[in-house]
Amino acid sequence: MRVVTFFLGVVLAAGATGAAVASDSGFVTYGHPALEAIDDAYRSGQISEAEAVLYRFYFCKNLEKLPAEFRLEGPPLKSATSILADVYGRMDQLPAAMVDEIMRERTRPYGLNETRTTAHYIIHYTLSGGDAVPNEAYVDVVEQACEDSWQEFHVDQEWLCPPGDGGMGGGTDMIDCYVHALPYGTLGMAEYENPVPGDPPYDYTGFFHVDNGISNAGTRSCTVSHENMHVIQFGYQAGSGAIAWYWENCAMVAEEWVYDNYNDYFGYLQSWFGFPYKSLKTFNGQYEYGGIVWPMYKWERFGDVDIVENVYEHVRWNGPGEIWDGFDIALAPYGYDFMSAYLELMRWCFYTRYRDDGQHFEEAGYWTAQFYYDLSFNSYPTGEQHPRTSPVDKRPEPIGTSLMEFQPEAGGQEMLEVTLDGPSLYTAGCEFIRKQAGQDVWYEYFMEVDEASGDGVIQIPYFDQSDYVWMLTSVGLAPGGPRDYAFWADDVEGSGDVPGGEQASDLVRIWPFRPNPVVDNSTIHYSLARAGEVSVRILDASGRLVRDLYSGHLQPGNYDLMWDGANGSGQEVPAGIYFAHVALNGAQQTRQITVLR
Repeated sequence: MRVVTFFLGVVLAAGATGAAVASDSGFVTYGHPALEAIDDAYRSGQISEAEAVLYRFYFCKNLEKLPAEFRLEGPPLKSATSILADVYGRMDQLPAAMVDEIMRERTRPYGLNETRTTAHYIIHYTLSGGDAVPNEAYVDVVEQACEDSWQEFHVDQEWLCPPGDGGMGGGTDMIDCYVHALPYGTLGMAEYENPVPGDPPYDYTGFFHVDNGISNAGTRSCTVSHENMHVIQFGYQAGSGAIAWYWENCAMVAEEWVYDNYNDYFGYLQSWFGFPYKSLKTFNGQYEYGGIVWPMYKWERFGDVDIVENVYEHVRWNGPGEIWDGFDIALAPYGYDFMSAYLELMRWCFYTRYRDDGQHFEEAGYWTAQFYYDLSFNSYPTGEQHPRTSPVDKRPEPIGTSLMEFQPEAGGQEMLEVTLDGPSLYTAGCEFIRKQAGQDVWYEYFMEVDEASGDGVIQIPYFDQSDYVWMLTSVGLAPGGPRDYAFWADDVEGSGDVPGGEQASDLVRIWPFRPNPVVDNSTIHYSLARAGEVSVRILDASGRLVRDLYSGHLQPGNYDLMWDGANGSGQEVPAGIYFAHVALNGAQQTRQITVLR
């Protein structure tokens, strides 16, 4: 644990880490009537931006000072961490008198006269008054969750320990957890407090709160892990709301890391899956919690939890504005960058609920959340089409995806042809998933999109033998708001050298290796469009056989096969360039892999 000595009292952090001034779009309201009333009053000009910030602070810290017209009942919030982070990030923009008021109220909870000291935490609570816990057993769960979280975060995964606070909460540098009544039954919140002197420049001390009325022990444990992760995040970077969406994505997946069987996150997934056209960085009080799928995908896809923490390490030194470079750097060892990973994430998210194929998210078959398309077509040609803008604007936002469905027309042609007129410069990808008729088998196809114009054309085989084909059109890191695009779809006769009109390259595909370059082992992920005799081999740079990995009959579908970096005799191959070679009924494809030693 890093130990840092501070001046007594609370140090106000302002300046470079401050959040941007609120725009006419208002504040995040989390669906709570009190926050919505404050936001409505601000946008209508009844209160100033500074007053809105102050009232949001009162909402979290002192309801008695919140004006009566805003003191409205509503559902409990999962976390108020980002509200407080936003308030503290705006401090340098507020009048001096208002800053003084927040500083007076920005105190740690008092009156919690009971404490428990564990190996790494001090838990503060009381058995009397409005902040009383129901019983000591309530605190038992909190205590266990604290140490379970420490074990997972700092022992198993080796995240940086939060910087010590100089003993401000209880005479030690351990993490302080306050169990007491939070406004409207908010489950938890964390607060960053003091900047740590010296480099890196963005790390802060912090502590967290847990509500005293969480009856479900599993939810209570998950809340501890969630808010504990926020304190850890403060130790990397705090003071800006620019990446609050990713804070919450990762605080959600932290719950799953510590408590894989509780699955508290299930209830938030549809808030993400129901809005694929929204930007990945959307923050509205719900979407960012369902956005657990982004860090979960990285963790499960590449089998390495460090890939999540590595992004924080980059931001820790370079600031929140560099998060996109942080994603690229963390993904580079696996042959990916941020955009290619995002496109694959959206494909993964297709395979949930009854579409779960057992090869994507581990728990996807248990989820009730799933994607829904914007428009569906079953008559061709479709003519020029666009995403809907009414009653809901479903044009894809930057880092967002639009979904369309095509169903074969009775007596229609063999192939589906789709022409795209995409957003110039910002079409990140246009991809297709086809379901074989009557089978739980899916095939993926990728349109080649012109980088400058955003345009492309593709023909999808076996359309007449499909239940449906989905089109996923994604926008990259574009400036501004939603992006329109046009497309035309038609069913056409098959053509090509392979019986049935399918090109040889469509019969077998090898997807990017994970990881690549490889040191110990790598996974070959390949897809077969037909049943048949399959061979999977590793070849050296001269085309000589290094190892036979598989030979036999396989059904259509997606497959994973691990190569441990050894030759046919079990000996480790030297560093160099190798090729994976997959053949199906004469059709074949190869993909390069680099071995490091």
